This record gives sequence, structure tokens and C-alpha cells, in this order.
Amino acid sequence: MNPMENIIKKIRLELHQSCDEKTKASSQKFFKETIRFYGVQVPVVNKISKEYFKQLASSSKTDIFEYVIKNKSRMPRTSLRYAIEKMPKDLKSIAMAK
Repeated sequence: MNPMENIIKKIRLELHQSCDEKTKASSQKFFKETIRFYGVQVPVVNKISKEYFKQLASSSKTDIFEYVIKNKSRMPRTSLRYAIEKMPKDLKSIAMAK
């Protein structure tokens, strides 16, 4: 398993462990369509994000871009758009291609 996949696995595990059923149940009322919620409160997500961002900050941009492009078909469209926001135009067009 490459380092990027290892970090993502840890993030998913920590998010899963931080689930709050009350938050999960109340979140759906904000959307008309059914959305899959984990029930993690925003401050907790921010804390987890900051912790793992520090680990990813030492990774090369090339490694991150390659990971995103390799896994773009499995990523929700919104996540993909956030992931490619700072990419150079040529890589961004590759990432957005279907």
C-alpha cells in the first residue's frame, strides 16, 4: 500500500470512529434528496483534516496529483473538483476528462 492510500485509510477509520448518530440523523433534513452521511460534526472533521494535512504537506505535489488522477473514477465529483482546484491547467483537464 502506498503512503497516500495508507493516510486515506487512517482518515476514513478516524472519521468512522468519530460518528455521532444524533448528527447523522439530523443532517438529512437539510437536503431534498437522500445523502449518505457519516454523522461527524464539522469541528471534528476540521481537527482530523488539520492533523492529516500536516502529513500530506511533506508529500510531493506530483505524488498527490498522480494519486488523484489514478483514483478519479472512484471519487465523488465534488471531491474531485476540490482535489484538482490547485492543479495546473493541463493536469486539471486530464483529471476532469471522463
